[in-house]
Amino acid sequence: MTFINKWIFIIMLVLLLCTGIVYSNDSTGDKKQAVMRFDTVLELKSPQSGASVLLFARYWVSKDFYSIGFKWAEPQAGNLNFPTYPGVTISSNEKEFSTSSQIIESHNIKFPKPIEERGVFRHALGSYHFGDIRFAEPETLASRIYKKDIAGVPEPNNNQAQTIEIADSNNSKGIKRNIKKLEMKRGNGNIDNLRVFDANGFLLKDINYEYVGQDGKSMLKHQTVLMPEKRMMVGFNGNGVTITLRGQKKTFKELPGFHHTGARKCDIDYEMLKTDKGLLAVPSSIVVKRADVNYTLRTAKMSNITKLKMTQEEAQKEALEFGRLNDKELKVRELFERYWQKKPQDINDIDRIKLESLRKNFESANTDSKSAAEKLRNISMILELDWIQDDPNLQKHFEQYLTILKENNFKEMLLLGGLNVINTTAGWSRFSDTDKLLQKWFENTIKSYKQLEILSFSEAQINQNNYWIIIRLLDSYMEANKNSETELFDIQAMKCTALSELNKLIADQSKIKRNNVRLQVEWALNSRSKEELIKLANESLVEVQKTFSKLKEPNQIQISLKKKLDQIEGKN
Repeated sequence: MTFINKWIFIIMLVLLLCTGIVYSNDSTGDKKQAVMRFDTVLELKSPQSGASVLLFARYWVSKDFYSIGFKWAEPQAGNLNFPTYPGVTISSNEKEFSTSSQIIESHNIKFPKPIEERGVFRHALGSYHFGDIRFAEPETLASRIYKKDIAGVPEPNNNQAQTIEIADSNNSKGIKRNIKKLEMKRGNGNIDNLRVFDANGFLLKDINYEYVGQDGKSMLKHQTVLMPEKRMMVGFNGNGVTITLRGQKKTFKELPGFHHTGARKCDIDYEMLKTDKGLLAVPSSIVVKRADVNYTLRTAKMSNITKLKMTQEEAQKEALEFGRLNDKELKVRELFERYWQKKPQDINDIDRIKLESLRKNFESANTDSKSAAEKLRNISMILELDWIQDDPNLQKHFEQYLTILKENNFKEMLLLGGLNVINTTAGWSRFSDTDKLLQKWFENTIKSYKQLEILSFSEAQINQNNYWIIIRLLDSYMEANKNSETELFDIQAMKCTALSELNKLIADQSKIKRNNVRLQVEWALNSRSKEELIKLANESLVEVQKTFSKLKEPNQIQISLKKKLDQIEGKN
C-alpha cells in the first residue's frame, strides 16, 4: 500500500524537476522573476480500485513561488481519486502555502510557513483532508539535492564513486533535510549516477542520468530514479484497532507499515527549450511505476513550455483564472443539482428558458482549436444538459465524448469515462437510452483492448458492485473476439461471479445500502425478469464448466476459480 496521495506525489515531482531549471539570478527590481509556465496532463491509476483519473493542470514555477490551476478532470465522478470539482488552485511562496476552490469554501485555506511536520500518517485508506496537500511540499524538498552539495568536489580521474557528506541539516528555506550522504559517479563533466542516503544509511534514491550532444554541449536527455520501499508508522483515527489473540484484547493506535511498497521507478524524459540564454533541458514526460511488478501508477506529460517574467501575484491570478468555471458553467452545475433524477416536466418555465439558452451556448461553441481539457469540459456541460432535459441527442454527444478521448489517446478513460456516463444515464432510470449508449461504448472499446485489460477493468468494477454493466461488457467482448479455451474460461468465470453476486442482491434487496448497487439491480430487472436472470446464471455455469473440461493444463488460478464456481453451483 502506498501511503501518499497519488496525484499530489506526481504534482510535486513535476515541481521538484522544474524549479531547478529556473535561473536563480533572474530576479529583477520590480519583483518579476523567471517563470516556467507549462501545461500538464496527469494520469493516475489505482491498483486497488482499478480507477484511472486524468487531471489537466497548468503550472507557473519560479525559484521562490509556484501556482497550479486545474482546467478539468476525468471522469467527472465524486467517488474517484480527484478530490473536488475543477476550479481548484494550489499556490506556494516563501511565506505561505494556500489552496483555493471556486466551489467548496472550506478548501480556501492558508498555511503559514514553515509547514509543520505531518506526524504519524493516519490516512492509509485514502481519506485525506484537503489541507494535507501542504505536507507534500516540505516532504519533497527534504530530499532535494542542491548545487552547493557537490560544489567544489573535484572530478576523479576514473569513474569511481565519490562519497559526499551533507553537513547542513536544513535547506535555504529552513526545511529539515533527510539527506546525509551522497555517492556520485561522474565522467566527462557529467554526473552519471547519484545515490542519496539518509542518516541511518538507508537508500532514498538511486538516480541514473543520460545525456545527448546538442550544439556542442552535453544536455540531459533522460533520468531513471529508483526509490526503494521504506518502513513508516501508520496510525488509525478514533480509538484505533482492537485485536483479540488467545482471549486477550489489545488496542493499537499505530502499527508499522510501508511507504512505496514494491519500490518506485521513475522515468523522466527531457526536451530542449530555446531561451535567450541558450538551450535548456526541461522535463517533458514522467512515468512512475511500481518497480517490482512494472505496473504504471501515474504519468505526467508536459507541453507548451514557456519561459516568462512574472510576479508572484500575476502567476497566482493567472492560475485562478485558468481553471475557473464561468457563469454559464456554474449555472449548468446549479441546474444539474436542482433537477438531479427529476423528469423534464418538473422543470419550471424560467429554468426551461435558461436551459435552452445554455444549450445554444455550449452546442454552438467552436472547440476545434481548443485543448483536450476544454473540449471535454464543453461536452461534459452538454451531457449534463442532456440528462436534465432528457434530450434525444444524448447518444450523439456521448459519441463525441468518446471521440475526444480516442483522438487524444486517453485509452484508459475510454472504459472508465464511458462507464461513468452510462451509469449516470441509468441513474435517471432511462434504461432504453442506457442500452443504446452501451452499444456505442462497446463499438469504441472492445477492439481497442486486450483481454487482460478487459478482465482487469471488469474485476475492479465488480468489486465496486457494477455487476450488470460488466456482465454486458463481457458478453460483448466474447461475441466480438475469437478466444482460446483458456481465454474464454477466464471471461466466463468472471461473468458467472458477477451474475451470482447480482442474483444474491436481487433475492434480498433489503440489504442494499448504496445507490449505485441499487441502480445495477434496477437496470438488470428492467432488462430481464428475476427468473430469466437466474436461468442466465445457470446457463453461464454450464458453459464455463464445459470450457474448463477442455483445458489441457489449467493453471493454479484457473483451478482456484473452478473451486469457487463449484461453490456457486452448489448454492444454486
